Amino acid sequence: MVLLKLLVRLYRTTTPGGQRFDGAVRHCMQRQIIWRYIMAKRGRKKRDRKHSKANHGRRPNA
Repeated sequence: MVLLKLLVRLYRTTTPGGQRFDGAVRHCMQRQIIWRYIMAKRGRKKRDRKHSKANHGRRPNA
């Protein structure tokens, strides 16, 4: 969560080029960052759960 707040704060200030974004563009970029963070976390949780469960005769890629 701290990483997410740091990323949002970084995009709130300026871009690497130094120009500032208006509110609509900045909001869209923040949503995109948050969505990527959530999806990466979801995939990581699913992968960890898949490998930590007992495999009772299931196919490995199922």
